[in-house]
Amino acid sequence: MIDLKRIRAVALDIAGAGQSYERQDDLSEFIWHLLERHYRIYLLSSEKDDDLGGEDFAHPGVVFLREEMPPSQALLEAHPELLTPETLWITDDAQLQHWIHAAGLSFMHLKRHKQPPPGGQHLKRISELGALLHPTALLLHDLATMVDDVRRFRPTGALLVGIGGPPRSGFQQFALDLRTHLQEGGHELVELLDLSSLLRSTEVLLEAGEPRGSPWVSAEAGRWLREAVLRPLRAGEAVYVEAKPAPLPADFEAHFPLYISEASVVLLFAEHAFTQEVAEALDLSILLEVSPAETTRRLYEIPADERFDSKFTEQYLAREGRIYQDYLDRNRVRERASIRIDANREGAFCLDESEHAPLV
Repeated sequence: MIDLKRIRAVALDIAGAGQSYERQDDLSEFIWHLLERHYRIYLLSSEKDDDLGGEDFAHPGVVFLREEMPPSQALLEAHPELLTPETLWITDDAQLQHWIHAAGLSFMHLKRHKQPPPGGQHLKRISELGALLHPTALLLHDLATMVDDVRRFRPTGALLVGIGGPPRSGFQQFALDLRTHLQEGGHELVELLDLSSLLRSTEVLLEAGEPRGSPWVSAEAGRWLREAVLRPLRAGEAVYVEAKPAPLPADFEAHFPLYISEASVVLLFAEHAFTQEVAEALDLSILLEVSPAETTRRLYEIPADERFDSKFTEQYLAREGRIYQDYLDRNRVRERASIRIDANREGAFCLDESEHAPLV
């Protein structure tokens, strides 16, 4: 089986694309799905009569290979990515398939064969692959497997998983998506605990003029979370609180009545989720990381393909970025994180395997 998690580019044979509107629509939809997920696409044709010279579709993620196939040495030197395991080829041309197999590369084909071409994998429809090539979904599947591994190591008591990241990193949606994957994988009890109203965000600390102030909205809120929730869960007990205690902020009201069983997987998330008191209670910590430039783009709502002056990033680093970095440093978040995720590309999150710490 082809390891789709490794794939970063697709070399797509569009021979005969003009034979039907249905095929054109399928290919167009497939290409757009991949571009939205930040894959690179090489378009080629194994049909000698196909002329790609007239194609004028312009996108930074699309490259037209206008030469005859199999590719020449000169073409491969111009596009070395074509010879890497990170590129998946899709073609029904026998000669091209033979070349791909001889080069030790991966390919898929749409036509059924009595004797399948060696090294290839059959694909029913191109849309099937479009659904499978989804980096964030593949990552979530891997994370669900990691949670299973930790559960086997710690079979009793609630399992606590922390999720956090810088402003606009998407940690909230990521927590929701992970819950879905865990439930689909057989975890019946997956609870969401949004700590954003208990832990002060970078923006709140900035507005308060307290860059190194307490991470909690109040000492009482922090004490309640530690004593009423984290401590009993770590002790293997269930938690039940019928009504919101008075010291907690109104925004936390939606969590009540709060019931967390000793068999639950609990996803605790907030921008500053790895404040020391919370981090010490976690079984697994997932840190989403976004570069200062990308965070700046999102804060200022600058389109992804638009250049912007570096002064905006400098302003972020002098304000919000400075406070968030201070939180990371004081709590040694990067060093202690079980898993660090590159969240720079929306819809294409990926695990940095070189960086994540041992799970247990």
